[in-house]
Amino acid sequence: MTNANAGIAADETYSVTLSFPFQEMGASAQLSSIIAHGDAMPPDDLTDAKLAAAEARTDTKIVRLEGKIDTLAATITGQFASLTRELDRTRDETRDSRLILMATIIGSALSLAVLFVALWTYGDALFGRGMNVRDVVQAVVKEQQIQQQQLPSRTTAPPNTR
Repeated sequence: MTNANAGIAADETYSVTLSFPFQEMGASAQLSSIIAHGDAMPPDDLTDAKLAAAEARTDTKIVRLEGKIDTLAATITGQFASLTRELDRTRDETRDSRLILMATIIGSALSLAVLFVALWTYGDALFGRGMNVRDVVQAVVKEQQIQQQQLPSRTTAPPNTR
C-alpha cells in the first residue's frame, strides 16, 4: 500500500497474503477478508509503526514467557536434584538399617547356639548338682526329725515358784 491508495472506496474487496516462518514445506497461508472502511486507509507509516509496536509487545511477552519457562525448568531441575539426593540418603539409611538388622539376627543366632552348646555340655552336671542339693536337703530334714524324736519332749511347762 502506498499513500496513493488513500482514496480507495469502502466497498472494495482486498486479498491479503500472510507469510509465516514455517513455510519451508511450500505451504502458504492466505487470508482473504473483506474490509469495509468508512473513510480512507491509514497511511503506510502509521500502519508500519503500529505493526512494529505490536511486534515489539509480542516479542517482549515471548521473552518474558521464555524467562518464566527457564525459571520453571531450573526449579524443576533443582527439585529433581533434591529428590535424587534425598533418595540416595534414604537408600544409604535403608542399607545401614539392613546391615544392623542382619548383624542383630546373626548375633542372636550365635548367642542361642552358644546357649544350647553350654546347656548340652553342662546341663547334666547342673542337673546332677540339683539332684545332689535335693538329696542333701532331704538328708538334713531327716536328721532334724531324728534329733527331735530323740530329745525329751519339753511340752510341759516349768513349775511356778510362787
